[in-house]
Amino acid sequence: MVILFIFITAALWLLPGCLCARTVLDGLPLRERLRDRRLPVILAASLLAEYVIWYRALGPLGPIGQVRALALRTVSYQGLMQWVVRASLCLLLGGVAGLAARNLRVRGGKIAVRRSRVSRGCEHAAAATLSVAAIALALVVSFAADGGRQLAIEAVCRRSRGVSEDTGYVVVKNTGAWPNAPQTVWLSTDSDDLRQYQRQRLTLAPGERVTITENADTFLSIRRSGGDTVYLSDAFGNVLDSVQLPETPTDSVYQRQGDGWELILPDAVSEAVAAPRFSAQSGFYPDTFELTITAAPDTKVYYTLDGGDPDPEDTLYTEPIRVYDRSDEPNRFRSVQNVQEDYLDKDPIGQKPVDKAFIVRAVAVDADGRRSETVTQTYFVGQSGYSDGLVISLTADSDELFGPDGIYVTGTAYDAWYAEKRAAEAEGRAFDDEMPALNYEQRGAESERVGYMTVFQDGETLFEQPVGVRVQGNTSRRYALKRFAVYSRAIYSGSGLFSVAPFGDQGSHAVVLRAGLDNAVSHAIAAGRDVAVLRTRPVRVFVNGEFWYDTFLQEKYCNTYFAQTFHVSKQNVEYIGIGTWSNTTPEERRSYEELLNFAAEHDLSDAQEYAALASMMDVQSYIDYACIQVYLGNADASERMNTCVWRTKIDEHTFYGDGRWRWALYDMDLRRKANRTEDAPTDAQINSFTAKRNENWPALLSGGVLYEALRQNDAFCRQFVLTFMDLVNTTFSEAHAAEVLTRFGSDLDYDDGFFRDRGDYMIRYLAEEFGLTGQTVPVTLTTDDPEAGTLSINTITPPLADGSWSGMYFTDYPVTLTAEPAPGRTFDHWEINGRRVNDATTSVTISGQEVIAHAVFK
Repeated sequence: MVILFIFITAALWLLPGCLCARTVLDGLPLRERLRDRRLPVILAASLLAEYVIWYRALGPLGPIGQVRALALRTVSYQGLMQWVVRASLCLLLGGVAGLAARNLRVRGGKIAVRRSRVSRGCEHAAAATLSVAAIALALVVSFAADGGRQLAIEAVCRRSRGVSEDTGYVVVKNTGAWPNAPQTVWLSTDSDDLRQYQRQRLTLAPGERVTITENADTFLSIRRSGGDTVYLSDAFGNVLDSVQLPETPTDSVYQRQGDGWELILPDAVSEAVAAPRFSAQSGFYPDTFELTITAAPDTKVYYTLDGGDPDPEDTLYTEPIRVYDRSDEPNRFRSVQNVQEDYLDKDPIGQKPVDKAFIVRAVAVDADGRRSETVTQTYFVGQSGYSDGLVISLTADSDELFGPDGIYVTGTAYDAWYAEKRAAEAEGRAFDDEMPALNYEQRGAESERVGYMTVFQDGETLFEQPVGVRVQGNTSRRYALKRFAVYSRAIYSGSGLFSVAPFGDQGSHAVVLRAGLDNAVSHAIAAGRDVAVLRTRPVRVFVNGEFWYDTFLQEKYCNTYFAQTFHVSKQNVEYIGIGTWSNTTPEERRSYEELLNFAAEHDLSDAQEYAALASMMDVQSYIDYACIQVYLGNADASERMNTCVWRTKIDEHTFYGDGRWRWALYDMDLRRKANRTEDAPTDAQINSFTAKRNENWPALLSGGVLYEALRQNDAFCRQFVLTFMDLVNTTFSEAHAAEVLTRFGSDLDYDDGFFRDRGDYMIRYLAEEFGLTGQTVPVTLTTDDPEAGTLSINTITPPLADGSWSGMYFTDYPVTLTAEPAPGRTFDHWEINGRRVNDATTSVTISGQEVIAHAVFK
């Protein structure tokens, strides 16, 4: 095969020059052709042209390098396919060059076409060369295509113990005789969705293996009980290999052995030992009770009561455990002091006993030292005040959280530095050593610890499972009561999603426990608009059995969130937390900067330039985001701070999978009070179009690259004004605001009546910002039968419970009305201020009087 490749390469490389020479020197005897001085010039020119045009411009390897790579078998199957394409174009180039050289002549500075008969010998030679080349190329194509299927699954590990480096993995082997270098391969456990986990730019020598491991956020969800099939596929959706898995305990490997498969068990597999059984499950109990624990014969049970992960050095279970209300006992974790800078110079924290749950964690260990999975149970005794609403008990080994190297504390390095600093201050000597990194400032997989989360809803256990726990937030990390991010991962529980969806209909990969009614209300009130929001629920939190705080449980932006919410491929999601630049590579950051640069460098008043920008970003999503931020008066965000954008990297040909940037609400803590002035003494009066926190902090919109560029386009201004009024009339109406605030235990008195007063001020500020000269008048939509269809105005479909709805709009721009009939009904016509309009969608100019639009359905 190698000799054949070398022959084809050499033949195709020389063919153009030979054809050129043959046609240019046609008619001359062979001896005279060889003596003709034009021959070396023709050959050299042809070879140089071919090298420059093809090999130099479109490929890094010249013919000599190709022949050498083929001879040494260093070219991959995929490289052979590229070689076929190059060789085919080389052959085409030779034919074109030969015909041109034969039939074109330059006479008197002009190109003339010469018609002459090609000799039969030349025809035979060309036909023979082309036939051999075509057959040879077909053989190479078949060989190279088959080689792409030489990738095979060699082993699968569902889960191995560890936090960041030891995870589940799949081993892939190149079983072919040539290297394999696919640009992309995919792993999946779903035959209907082969693109679950992507690995790019593999290069495997013959017989070489690669271990594809889990990253921080995504991998395959493989059940311990077995039955899942792991698929390996290429970029074109072709399944290269698959294997169905049996029951796979932690640390076991299902591995190919010859023509079959074998489950390789480690020396000590935890699941080989049955977990201990408790006489009472997690929950709420009115009185003290005795808890018994049973286990398999020839095993011993060890337990802890402080949240620690039990082992044979802990308490041996020999008699029932008395479970009682521990609330009067001193705090053990809530009172840890080294959880913030300069902790010895601050007031002691957590000195007063807090409410407590009774935590029992137990493990069974057999005679060989093999241990079972740890069982965790949480008991609330006499704590009826927590039996309503959502309660979370978060448990993790106390050393992992609060020990010298725990993720919740300052850490040993800081503590030593801090002690030296205080000693220097006491002695009056200089101390300028640089402060070391704080443990609780750690981010990413290295800061994650294994924990256990139990969730109660109205006194009943909603779900419980092992989880990954991190400290989360930015400035909130500096406070004594820090916030947590909690992750469901296959390496902990066997699934990348929580066993029960915390927010109802949609599974979650990660949640955060974060403070702020402002943040909770902002996301909830903006739900339903063309901007991503995070669902939020009030929750009461216990950490290692001690009450921590009342806060909010909220979704967390991640690939899984965007994939589920907007029905796109998880591996195709790209999202950027602007300001913190979280989960962002330099390439992703540059891609967002390219959007800002395009807006800055082009005149968006031009319709074509505006359309070009609209192909890069969802303008309506940006408008929704900007209107929401301005109305709510977020003083802690700008185009380069505290926002989030996302897109799909490749066009999936779906509405949200079109590769355009879209916006997401992010860190909506607002800080409105920072913008109060004498002219705007309340939050409702602040003009957020122009307000700035200080001279060094940009205004939310004014001065921003995107906003200032888009403002030059009339279509954008119209769309912005109409969208803003849509929001004033629905999203931010008193009725909707009151409903949202009630969910979070508040009412319209929130922030000095912010939602009662804000609309009137913002309508005035909107007119000033966009130079509106008209007045606001009501637009009323009516229909005789609200069940017959829906009525929309601009971007909203308001409720028509009583058959009527009314909102205020500026007369500067016409509004767009749309009637959509219900199934089984048809739209007949509009009656707009007595005028009949037959089109279901119509533009209505607003004058100084109320617009009454009545829709007639049949």
